[in-house]
Amino acid sequence: MIKFNVNLPEDLHKRFKLACVQEGKDMTEIVRACILKYVEKIEKKQKK
Repeated sequence: MIKFNVNLPEDLHKRFKLACVQEGKDMTEIVRACILKYVEKIEKKQKK
């Protein structure tokens, strides 16, 4: 596993963290899901 750092505006980080807490989800889980969705979308485009 590789550690991945990202810079976010403080307000967006707070909003993201609050949304994850409200949904009972881990921030890492959500970021991973977003990255996977993006990568799969790009890969699908390339196969066309």
